Amino acid sequence: MARKKIKHEQVYHESKRNIVFRTRLDGFLKKANELSILCGVDIGIIIHKQGENNAIQWPSPQIFRERLHKFLDIPNLERTRKMVVHDRYLEDSVSYETKNVLKLRKKNELRQSEQLVNELFQGKSFDELDLHTLNGLQSYLVGMLDNLHQRDMELNDELQPSSCPAPMPAHGGGMVMKTSSAIPIFLENPRTDPWFVETVSQEQDITGFMNFPLVANRATTRIDGEDAARQVDDVNKPSWQYWSNNVGS
Repeated sequence: MARKKIKHEQVYHESKRNIVFRTRLDGFLKKANELSILCGVDIGIIIHKQGENNAIQWPSPQIFRERLHKFLDIPNLERTRKMVVHDRYLEDSVSYETKNVLKLRKKNELRQSEQLVNELFQGKSFDELDLHTLNGLQSYLVGMLDNLHQRDMELNDELQPSSCPAPMPAHGGGMVMKTSSAIPIFLENPRTDPWFVETVSQEQDITGFMNFPLVANRATTRIDGEDAARQVDDVNKPSWQYWSNNVGS
């Protein structure tokens, strides 16, 4: 059977107060003795009952005075470093309970807002809600939108493509070019591709590697003889090879 909770207030009836004092005092001193033995600490207790001249000193008057002098001989800084006073204990307890109350109140408001949203989806009118309820509903919806936005950003970060280059094709005989739209294009034969020939021609005109028009193949050149064939072969070579050949010659 659960023990009945006792109110922490003074017992006004004197006879009842004396009974409570005697019973509680025995239990209190018993707990102090257990704490001293189990934890190996020195405990000194003095109890002065209002209206009486004799004070109770535990465990004995002599031992109590020895422990009191030992405590007073400790420097003030060391004495107060870990000392817990009653007022400070009450302040910490009130602060802890206040935080718990605020946390529970916020949790309760969240559940009420969730229930209200379900009722609105089922057809409840906004005209039935007061200003306080509408403000709470607004705060709840703003929080939900923030959570959705945060989750959307996380998913976008996960779905972003990696910065690795595009893989080369499995079959040989071609090359991969990248256009301005960052889409790789596979050229089967760069020597006969008009776009590739024109692009290389423009780049080589700028860098000074070549100053004559490129030709796609031997059939399209207007230069006769062996010189035309040699120039066409030079055009179809990479620019670095053309440069080395001409410098070497």
